[in-house]
Amino acid sequence: MTTADHPFLASLTLNTSEDGLRYLQGNIDTSPDINGGQVYVSVQVLADSRDNEAGLAAFERIIADLGVYIGKASAYLEEVYRSEPALLGCDASFQLPAGMPLVDGPEIIFHGEEEWSILFAEGVFPICEPYGIMVNFEDSEVADFTNLSGAEDD
Repeated sequence: MTTADHPFLASLTLNTSEDGLRYLQGNIDTSPDINGGQVYVSVQVLADSRDNEAGLAAFERIIADLGVYIGKASAYLEEVYRSEPALLGCDASFQLPAGMPLVDGPEIIFHGEEEWSILFAEGVFPICEPYGIMVNFEDSEVADFTNLSGAEDD
């Protein structure tokens, strides 16, 4: 795995977590209409280089269509709001604001070839305070979301 094979790697830094897991992390260029043209990414580096190659191929595909996935995440959260608003911390008085994105400030986190997430730093739903909301994907489909509002308690 080299920067010649994957040019976007040149902008990422290899970091090691306290538990010994390694991640390529940093900002990458994306479409100007997404987060001002830069998105933070974190890609877990696996021990088997074949798994890394497969994961990086998925990473490149997802980044190329990032706007589509942000749209899927937003549509999913709107569907959750319409069917079970309490899951998003909404009571009967809550109304979706008109003309505003439901979520913003995306960061992309890759857990492997098929499991990845978009962490939105901001959102209109009450549970987005103070840490945002994470929408989890399995390959190209939304799987669920993670409520981060109590993350400090964990």
